[in-house]
Amino acid sequence: MILIFNGGNKMLSYQNYLELNEEYFVGEDGIVREKKNYSKEQNQTKDAFAYKWKQKSSYESEAVYKTVKEWLWEKYFDNDEEMFKRVFADNAVVLDAGCGAGLSANALFGSRMDSIKYIGVDISRAVDEANRLFLSKGYSNYILVQGDLNNIPLKEKVDVIFSEGVLHHTDSTRSAIINLSRYLNGGGYSASMYTQKKHPSGSLRMIILENIL
Repeated sequence: MILIFNGGNKMLSYQNYLELNEEYFVGEDGIVREKKNYSKEQNQTKDAFAYKWKQKSSYESEAVYKTVKEWLWEKYFDNDEEMFKRVFADNAVVLDAGCGAGLSANALFGSRMDSIKYIGVDISRAVDEANRLFLSKGYSNYILVQGDLNNIPLKEKVDVIFSEGVLHHTDSTRSAIINLSRYLNGGGYSASMYTQKKHPSGSLRMIILENIL
């Protein structure tokens, strides 16, 4: 099954990548959504980020896009294009854990969005903004899921897990890292940044880019 959006853009067939159960449904817009009751803290996170990403004027300028792109390229790949292509190889299945409105995905992957198989997951309705952005760019090889990062209904493991500044917003950063690791293929890559809130310095940024054997 191929899901067709307004304007004729096509979305990846979610049946090839997701094993849906009674906790999930597919909306008319093609976005897969979870019907779960979240914790009080996660509901606050869901509402806060849904509001944040609706403020498009705060992040859709060319200046913001350029800054984010430069920041991600230097932080994860030291501006090494060969390393980038090795990690995000053609047809690699990429899980963006906490995709928000798609800002980081668009800035980092850009024209390679249709060379990879992209699965973006976010607890908030920011996925609506990501869908709007991806459609405007003409991307097609993607699936969007509104749901809990600890409960992604993947059929098979993925080649890359990307998570930019998200994991510390879950109920347990440690549990989120452990749970996400279950979705990663042997030999796959994990690229993530999060804040260790309880570190004595108050805000320790952790960056991981590693090949998991």
